[in-house]
Order: sequence, then structure tokens, then C-alpha cells
Amino acid sequence: MDDKITTSPVITKKEGGVQKKQLTFLEVLKEVVQYKKATKLEWGDKDLYFIELKDGVLMLHNDKGYHQWIISEADLTGTDWVVVE
Repeated sequence: MDDKITTSPVITKKEGGVQKKQLTFLEVLKEVVQYKKATKLEWGDKDLYFIELKDGVLMLHNDKGYHQWIISEADLTGTDWVVVE
């Protein structure tokens, strides 16, 4: 039996030539409360779909503009969150 590790234990993804560590929901919230934007990789376009703290409220930006974010179970359990630069 071969016990070699064939994949990295750190989850990362290249996006726009920059390697980004993927975060859990709680990890990304720590970034958002510092007024950073974040997105889930599954959402696709990081410039169109992202969350941010706006006037003390978590807001989601999408193709229709900003609206108050309703957090889903998939958002809570997702591990594909990244900070948008």
C-alpha cells in the first residue's frame, strides 16, 4: 500500500493567476468585518457576485445590485470562500 500524499492538504485555487487559500464561512466573516469583500468560488464572477459589510449590514451584490444577504446552509458549510481583492 502506498502512503504517499498526492494532494496538498491546503486547499487553494488559482484565480486570475493568483493563488488564493479557500476559507470557511467563519474565516471569511472575519475578513468581511474588516471591510473586505468576499465571494464563493461556485458563484463564478467575483466582480459581480460578492458579499461585503455595508452600513453595518451584510450585503450581497449580484447582477441586480445590492440587497440584504440571506445566508443559506450551503453558505454556512461552504469551504470555497475567498477574499476579493
